[in-house]
Amino acid sequence: MTDRPVFDAARNLLYREHDPDCECGPCISDKRLLGTVDEEFHALRVRIAQLEEYCSAYERHLDYAGKNPWDILRKAGVKLPEPPE
Repeated sequence: MTDRPVFDAARNLLYREHDPDCECGPCISDKRLLGTVDEEFHALRVRIAQLEEYCSAYERHLDYAGKNPWDILRKAGVKLPEPPE
């Protein structure tokens, strides 16, 4: 856990969306280093990169202290599982 609750919430999301012909940076790197793509790990890395970009922009412009990070991400249009209890 970091002092960035919005990013922490985003990091904990795991989506299994993957295109086997994907040419994004993480995918190309995995293919070069591993000879294959770990689909679950790839999906997580791509999703984290997308959400980190949003979270960083949010952190730069607003004080999120006391706000529920799940609500912030949901308001941004991110598909979320049910929030943890």
